[in-house]
Amino acid sequence: MGKTHKATIEINGKRYDVVTGALLDAPAIPTVKAVKPSAGKVMDVQRPAAHHVKPHTPERAKTLVRSAVHKPAPSPKRQLKAQTHTGLLAKAPSVVVAPKVSVQQVDPTRLQHAKHVSKSELIQRFATQASADIVAPQTAPTHSQPHHPIVTTTPKTSANDKQSLDIFERAIAKATAHEEPPFNPRKHARHLRKQARHLKHQTKPVHHRTPSLLAASLAVLVLCAFVAWQNKPGLTLRYANAKAGFSANLPSFRPSGFAFSSFSYAPGSVGISFQNSLTHRGFKLQEQPSNWDSQTLLVNQVASNNHSYQTLSVGGRTIYIWGNNNASWVDSGVLYNLTSNGSLSTNDVLNVASSI
Repeated sequence: MGKTHKATIEINGKRYDVVTGALLDAPAIPTVKAVKPSAGKVMDVQRPAAHHVKPHTPERAKTLVRSAVHKPAPSPKRQLKAQTHTGLLAKAPSVVVAPKVSVQQVDPTRLQHAKHVSKSELIQRFATQASADIVAPQTAPTHSQPHHPIVTTTPKTSANDKQSLDIFERAIAKATAHEEPPFNPRKHARHLRKQARHLKHQTKPVHHRTPSLLAASLAVLVLCAFVAWQNKPGLTLRYANAKAGFSANLPSFRPSGFAFSSFSYAPGSVGISFQNSLTHRGFKLQEQPSNWDSQTLLVNQVASNNHSYQTLSVGGRTIYIWGNNNASWVDSGVLYNLTSNGSLSTNDVLNVASSI
C-alpha cells in the first residue's frame, strides 16, 4: 500500500494522480532534432577498427621422427600389388626327413651291451636246451587234421622267426571256425527265445499261471467297460444322428452335478436330457435343423410366445433368454432350445450355449 497526499498517491516511489491516475513524476523525454546533412557531404557510420589476430609460426612436430620419414617423391617405376595369396611368396621351410633305421640293422654298441646282460633261465627263449627240457618238456601235439607245413620263401630264418612260425602253425592247426556254419544273428536270437520260452514253461507250472491270466482278463474287461461308459453319450448321439437325419451336437460344458440322462430322437429332431442326482432337477436341450436366423427366431418364436426376454451375445451367437432361464438360439442351420425351468443360472445357460 502506498501513502496518500491530498489528490496524489505514491506507489513504488512514483506519484500518481488519484482522479486521473496519470503519472506525475514522469521523466522528461529528450527531444531529438533531426540534423540535415549539408549539401555535397556524404554521411558515413563511424565503426571501430578491426583487431586481427597476429599470425604465428607453427611449431615443429614432436611425435614423428622427421629425420627417418621422407616425403614421397614421384617415381617412374609403377607400384605393383600382389594379386594372389602372399603366402606363396614366402620361402617354403626345408624339412629334412631322417630315414628310419631298419630292423635288420642293430646298433653294435647296444648289441654288445645286450650280450653282457645276465639272462634268467626261467625264461624259455633265454634257457639252454637242457634246462628247457627240464622246465617245460615239449610233447608232440596231437592234431585231428593232417598237418600242412607252411612254405616260406625266405631261405634263412632266425630262432625267433621259427618259434613264431611254430605258434602260428599250431594256431592254424587248431582252428575250426571255418568248419562251422556262418553266424546268423536272426537264427541265434530265435534260438535264444525258444530256449527262454522252454525254461519258462519248465520253471512255472500251468496252475500257477492261471490266477495271473484271470486277473489280466478281468482288468481288460474292466478297462473296456470303463471306456464304453465314458464314450456312451458319443456313441448314442451317433445313433440318434443317423435316425434323425442331421448332425446334432453335444455341449462340452456340463454344469456342476449334472450328467447325461437320456436321449430322444425322431426324424428331424434330437433331444438330450441332463439330470442332477442330488437335487433331482434337470434340463433338456432340443435340436432340430432350421433355415431361420436370429431375427426370424425372435419374431416367430421368442417374441410371439413370451412377453419378456433378454438378448445376449456370446461367441458370436445371439442368444435369447426367456421365461425362467430358458434359452433359444440358431447356429450353423440348427435351432437350439434349452429348457431349464430355473434349474440353471444365466451363466450356466450361456456356458452351455457357447460350448456347442
